[in-house]
Order: sequence, then structure tokens, then C-alpha cells
Amino acid sequence: RFDAVTGDNFNRMYYLPTKAFPWDSFLHQHEGADQKTLARAFRGELKKALLLRRQKGGTIAERLALNLQLLSIEYDHCLDLHCANRSERHIYAPEYTREDVPFFQIRNVLLMPNDSFSGAMDEVFFHPWAELARKHGTPASVGVQSFTLELGDQEEMDRAMAEKDLGGILSYLAHRGVLAGKPRKIKPVYCTLENYTTVHSPRGGLVDWKRRPGDQVKKNDLLACILHFNEEPTFHEVRSPIDGIITPAAVRLAMRFPPDNRRW
Repeated sequence: RFDAVTGDNFNRMYYLPTKAFPWDSFLHQHEGADQKTLARAFRGELKKALLLRRQKGGTIAERLALNLQLLSIEYDHCLDLHCANRSERHIYAPEYTREDVPFFQIRNVLLMPNDSFSGAMDEVFFHPWAELARKHGTPASVGVQSFTLELGDQEEMDRAMAEKDLGGILSYLAHRGVLAGKPRKIKPVYCTLENYTTVHSPRGGLVDWKRRPGDQVKKNDLLACILHFNEEPTFHEVRSPIDGIITPAAVRLAMRFPPDNRRW
């Protein structure tokens, strides 16, 4: 996910092709067009914007992102499959898919605003279409949907859970009419992105986890203890700032450099 040379996050390098889009002229030109004609014309304009952007070059991460966008431009559904160090299954979904996302059968759902954009793949896929629907005055007609599915731990495989994940994906695709089959949905727990909180470690060290992904916690519950080695080994407590459900628990390595580029 991170470029080993530059440190760039590959999943934050996507280009929003509607950033300088001529909305007024496009909508005037296609006034009265049916949904299929409008969608076909819009895809064409998005592709032109991406090709123009690619001509300007960029970093490896930016070029890779543009190529993926061009490959996906003709499709109506994008499922970005992720995993984390240690993670409860959860899904990122745009607000307008609230009635569709239960068919994935994933309990924890993070709802993103329809205009959300931070450079991620799922956002760059749905954002232009949600914007078109809003400006065209037909928000219920958005046929393009994308999601990020967080499917558990990256270092462990659970075949039974993988089969369950696949069943949820097939259920969603059947619900959308992409595949034959009988879709099934559950009642998920929704959380808006603004209510999603990241709890950072106060310092580096060895982690003694007190709670696990999927656990429900109350404010001030002990989440972990960090064993930090300095002059004396010390434990630092990490407590929950709010009530909630733990989704991922990520451990990232970092190297500490001395100031002014001095040697150790």
C-alpha cells in the first residue's frame, strides 16, 4: 500500500476527474436525455479528463492510480477488498447506498458522505456519479456504486470466514441484478464517518492488547498497554476516548531519526 521509496500511500493518489468539470455546459447539452444516454456521455467525459491528466505524467503511484481508473471507467460496481493487521470485518459505504449495503452481510458499516473524497479508490469511483445525480436533480437514479470491504486480518487465513465473505459479495451482486441468485441481507450497525475515531499510541513500543477488534467498549476502558524502553522500561496505558466498537487494530513500524540529520 505504501511506496517503499517515497512513502506515498497508493490508495490516496486517485485523481478526481470532475475537479474542473464543465457541469453547466454538459447538463445543458444533455438536457432531456434518458439515463442511459446521460451515463454514456458522462463516462466519455470522465475518460477524456483522465487521459488528459495522464499526459502530464506523475509519480509511480499517480500513474498506477490513473491506469486503474481508466480500466474501471466502464463499470458500474467497484469492490475494493482490503485487510488490516488485526481487524473486525467492516465496510465503507457512501450514504446513498444505505439500502444496498446490508446485502453484503457485514455487521459494521461506516457511512461516508456522498461528496467524500480523500484520494481513495472507492471515493473516486462513486463521487463523480453522486455529484452528477445531485446536479442533474435525480439523486435516486445513481446506478454506480463502490465500497471498501475490510475483510479481517492480513496475516491469518480463515477459510470458513472467507467463504462467508464470498457469500456476502454474491448476495450483493444478486441484489444488484449482476448475478442470478437469492440475495439475503442483515441489519447492520451504521456509523457515520464523522463519528469514527482513531486512537493513536502515545509512543512506540511493545503492545499488550487488552481489547480485541469486534469488542464493544465504553469511554475510558483500557484498550492496550505500551511497553516503552527508555532509561527504564515503562508501561503507558491507552484508553478509549468514547463508547464504541473496535474495528481495526493496526501496528505500523516507524524509524526515529535524530534532529538536524546527525548520526546516532
